[in-house]
Amino acid sequence: MNAYRTAMCIGVVIATLALGLSAKERAGGSNVQAGRGDNSASMSVRSGNSTSESPDTSPRTRNSDALAATLLAKEKSLPEAEKRKDADFFRSITTPDFLAVALDGKVYTRDEMLTGINEVTLQDFNMYDAQVLPLNESAAVVTYNAIVRMNVGAEELPRYQHLSSVWVKQGNDWKLKFQQATATQ
Repeated sequence: MNAYRTAMCIGVVIATLALGLSAKERAGGSNVQAGRGDNSASMSVRSGNSTSESPDTSPRTRNSDALAATLLAKEKSLPEAEKRKDADFFRSITTPDFLAVALDGKVYTRDEMLTGINEVTLQDFNMYDAQVLPLNESAAVVTYNAIVRMNVGAEELPRYQHLSSVWVKQGNDWKLKFQQATATQ
């Protein structure tokens, strides 16, 4: 694999995980509305069905909201690490068997992704329509759309992307295990 492709992979992972959001529960269920500055994004936490018109404050909903906040905080730390070209940070936040499916459709390992970290320049990232789907107590899927301004070397990556991330809990910490980016129009 050449450095260009690995750089493209790390750029996709970093740029597409950047969520400068703070979560806030919406009345009427387990959905969470999040926003930042002039850019707004919504995030839904899918934690089960609520048949009541009042907010669901069950332990399951509170746990889902806490999970969403945790994963958003993890993802929010990625763009600053990218600006610093901090490979150690990315090594610490991903599992050893991490895999990424990049915009080119190829699958990359964590080591391959880290090889190209210095080739990526992230200028801007705006995320919207995020959803967190808890799978069980130790795994969750995060999906969202993003508008990205990012270069790998001299090439600009597609501006509109749909992303899916799989997070797993290892011990007391959440780690990124899988991520896929798909260019959209």
